[in-house]
Amino acid sequence: MRKRSFTGPSLFSFSIQKDACSSNACCSHQRDGETDLEAATRRLKEEMGIQCDIKEMFSFIYKAEFDHGLTEHELDHVFIGTYEGEIHPDPAEVMDWKYITIEELLQDIDTHPESYTAWFKIVLPRLLEEREGL
Repeated sequence: MRKRSFTGPSLFSFSIQKDACSSNACCSHQRDGETDLEAATRRLKEEMGIQCDIKEMFSFIYKAEFDHGLTEHELDHVFIGTYEGEIHPDPAEVMDWKYITIEELLQDIDTHPESYTAWFKIVLPRLLEEREGL
């Protein structure tokens, strides 16, 4: 079985309204009293069917305005982990997923930037830089 690392080579997609944009593996959606790590671990299992140890790499604030008048202004936490096993995404949460190399990912973002969420394009360079120090 091939190891899948969620530090960059992995890319997952989810549906936003009627449009699909590629982005992160899951969103944490904390419950009362739950830490960011606990929420991210729980949501990774709920959304992708994955259980593995993860750790927080960093957090950041971003703001992105969209053509349809909406704005995202969020504090996001970025976690990484390594998983070896089958992936069983919840179809109610995940439209599709794929595993690609960093090179393929960077090329696809250059070719099809509209296919990726704003925050993913913002965070990817920092994630790749910080990942080199691991």
